[in-house]
Amino acid sequence: MFDKQQLERMYKHSLKVKKVLFILSMCFFFVATLGIVGYFILVGLNKDVILIPDLLQTEFTLRYLFVDLFSEFLSAGVICILFSFLIFGRRARLAKALLDDYDRIKAEESKSWNSKPSAAPIVDVKPAEEPSKGKYDDLLKEYEKLYEKGYITKEDLEKKRKELMN
Repeated sequence: MFDKQQLERMYKHSLKVKKVLFILSMCFFFVATLGIVGYFILVGLNKDVILIPDLLQTEFTLRYLFVDLFSEFLSAGVICILFSFLIFGRRARLAKALLDDYDRIKAEESKSWNSKPSAAPIVDVKPAEEPSKGKYDDLLKEYEKLYEKGYITKEDLEKKRKELMN
């Protein structure tokens, strides 16, 4: 996500590029208009000039030059105006909309990040308590170890257990 300064820079930059492209498109349209006007003047006067007669096999006349200028600069103007409005205009509108709703969006994000799920109940988890130890539990364990090693018999172990439990 962008921060506020990045959005402001993107908005200003997009507006500046949009204006520059619009001015360029108007210049291209002006040159295209000059090309078509020059062509119509030559057609109206019924005059034409062959350009570079010795280098080209086909005739390249001034009328063709004006038509080429018209078509090239008209297409350049259309492309610049499309870039101006469709790309940088849309980018500027998006940055402006994000700037206008920036505080609300950040508040919603922080609210969703700090909230707990509402569907499941909150359960307080405590560690399990160990069963209470008797007074002679440690001593009984020692007797069991002695029985396992074979130092005392099963009857001696049971006898000691009964004595300590009473």
